[in-house]
Formats: sequence, C-alpha cells, structure tokens
Amino acid sequence: MKLGVLQAGRLSPPLDAFGDYTDMFRDLFSRLSPEMQVRKYEVTLGVLPEHPSECDIWLISGSAHGVHDGFDWLARLEEFVAKLHAGEHKTIGICFGHQLIAKVCGGEVERAKGSWCAGVTRYSGPLAENAWLIASHQDQVVRMPEGARLELTSDSCPIAGFTLAEHIITVQAHPEFKPEFASALFDVRREALGEVRYQEAVNSLSHTTTSLEIGEQLLAFFK
Repeated sequence: MKLGVLQAGRLSPPLDAFGDYTDMFRDLFSRLSPEMQVRKYEVTLGVLPEHPSECDIWLISGSAHGVHDGFDWLARLEEFVAKLHAGEHKTIGICFGHQLIAKVCGGEVERAKGSWCAGVTRYSGPLAENAWLIASHQDQVVRMPEGARLELTSDSCPIAGFTLAEHIITVQAHPEFKPEFASALFDVRREALGEVRYQEAVNSLSHTTTSLEIGEQLLAFFK
C-alpha cells in the first residue's frame, strides 16, 4: 500500500529537529501498517503528483498557511484535490488538509471566533466516542460540504472531522503530533497564543492521547 503525503508546509528551526510532517505520518502509520510505503510531495515547492493513481491513499498535511492564502501552489493543490474527489480516490485530510478538502468540496472555512485551539483536546462522535488529540489551529470548518457526515466534534471546534461518501475522511486535530513536538510548537507560537492560552496548552500535554487509535480508524475507514 502506498500513502502519498501532500505536504503543505515546511518546518523551520527549531521545529525541523523533529523531522517534517511526512516523517511524523510515516512514524504513525508504520506502527499500524508496517508494509505501508510513504511518499512525500512537497506541494509548497511546486511538487505535485502527475496522476492520482500514483498512490493508493492520499493525505493532505497540516500547514502554517491558511486555505484562503493566495499562493500559486495552493491553487494547484486545490485543483488536484478536486481531481481526487471527482475520481473518488481515497483521501485523508489533517488540520489544514481537513479545511482544504471542506473548501474544495463546497464547505466553508473561517477564523474561529475565540482564541487559538491549542493543546490536548477531547473529541467525540461516530469516529470515536472519547478521543484525545493535540490541536493547534486558528481557522475552522464552519460548514461541511453537502452530503458530508460529521465524525468528530468538540466544545471549541464543532466540526472537527467528517467523512464524504466512501473516499474522504478528515480530522482537524493532529494524530501525528507527539507531545515533545507540540511543546516546541507552542513555544514558537507563545506570543500568538497569549500567555494564558500558552500555559493551558503546555499543561494539557500531560494528558494521554489516543493518536494510535485515531490513526487506526483513518485506515480502517477505507477497508
């Protein structure tokens, strides 16, 4: 099985010491499916697949960028995501990827009315009744695409995951993040988060996450 990671962001120092988004997903899914091959496409550098058939499953990663930013690479990525949807190719969206799929497929994404969503957060829904995942985002999906099914929700993020037909599944939070990386990320974003939200986010990292279980559910959706 081949997983193609459409990497929508690059990590700068000191975060790059943890690898990149593709490395994180490779680590997560290798524990669940050792035979899986993971291929990286750095879409921010203009690297996109020539055809959706290159991989069995596609995954759109998180990003420091927003889905409404006017980059050329983003427009090209949107075109490819539209092809994935039209051809019913198996696709996973994580954080930015969750939002981008919603936007491309007819949903809406806006800046959250409150502050950042950051830290280990409890989610519930058909995908998992009691999921604990690391979140770090300002934007949110506020309207799902027509026909989508809500899969996860939280107090701070009502639309935290959805499925569309039998080929798309998305999650707003980060099952690929480990607490060590999240702590470094929150340090980098300390000023943007504000001191109170920063302390809450860092303190929350002592809570055990259910990342492996959610990763397993993402793969199981396509079986």
